[in-house]
Amino acid sequence: MAPFIQSSWESPIGRLRISVSEHGDGTPHCVGLYFPGHQPTPKFWSDDRTELDWRRHDFVRHIVDQLAAYFADGKFRIELPCHFSGTDFQQQVWHQLTLIPAGTTRTYREIATLIDRPAAVRAVGSAVARNPLSIIVPCHRVIASGGGLAGFAGGRDRKRFLLNHELLEHELLEQELPEQEAGVHTDTRNSQSTTVTTPVATIAQPNAVSVRVAGNRPVQVTRAAAIKTASARNAKQSPPALA
Repeated sequence: MAPFIQSSWESPIGRLRISVSEHGDGTPHCVGLYFPGHQPTPKFWSDDRTELDWRRHDFVRHIVDQLAAYFADGKFRIELPCHFSGTDFQQQVWHQLTLIPAGTTRTYREIATLIDRPAAVRAVGSAVARNPLSIIVPCHRVIASGGGLAGFAGGRDRKRFLLNHELLEHELLEQELPEQEAGVHTDTRNSQSTTVTTPVATIAQPNAVSVRVAGNRPVQVTRAAAIKTASARNAKQSPPALA
């Protein structure tokens, strides 16, 4: 494992743990962004190691600046050099996550189809759960096929907050991740460095129609109505008080 430094920052939804590694050429990369109690256990974090104050490291300060901008505006494009350490399959899934625009979602089944592995829905669920770069690689934008929130390493309250913060245009149902959409995939590990850009949704029509699910029935909702609903919901919402 490459040497890394770790720091943390108090975000509006609790402490975010930041891990940074400098490669052979001295270029820093973000290798981990975790919530407290993150499961599975983070690869690039140890409670036994000393944390560096985020203000004392230029690149960590840059990460915090990007995150602060995102929390100020859910459509902000996070652009950071990151290093992925995972299997080829996991990296395919994580790459697809970076292509999900803010304000939209994909299901585990849709991700499986996009990587040409339509039968690997459970393996996709496992790869999403092992995403080492929360928020930067937006795994919170993946939901269950029925429209439910499904799981999230930072907890359901944080996932709901992040989706609402990005002005999601359809309502989410409370539903557990279906058993067939969770599982484990084993493959040869690989590492890859890249610059992650989280895309922003582009809406061509001012009153475009989206779809939400009411029970088992899809219901069309205009963008104006969705924004009104989201605004009313967000007015009642404050960031979850989580450590």
